[in-house]
Amino acid sequence: MNFHKMFAYAFFLLLASISANAMAQEDSPGTADHPLVSRYTGSFIDGQQVLDFDSYTLPVGPVVQNSQSQRVPSEKILLAGKITRTQ
Repeated sequence: MNFHKMFAYAFFLLLASISANAMAQEDSPGTADHPLVSRYTGSFIDGQQVLDFDSYTLPVGPVVQNSQSQRVPSEKILLAGKITRTQ
């Protein structure tokens, strides 16, 4: 068997192994979907953080450059309450 055929065979086995592992992913223990948001088909929850009360700045305007040449949102809203971050 020449090198190219052996490399292609090894690559195929590696790819099949990675695909099988990716399809076998399950949600992390103690995590759950938000009741108002559905997930993409085939996705899984890797981690989740729930804070009973915190604040979050939500950008609502287009991105502009400030005086320090940084790209920042032109408008934002400060929200406060229960925050759930799902990864």
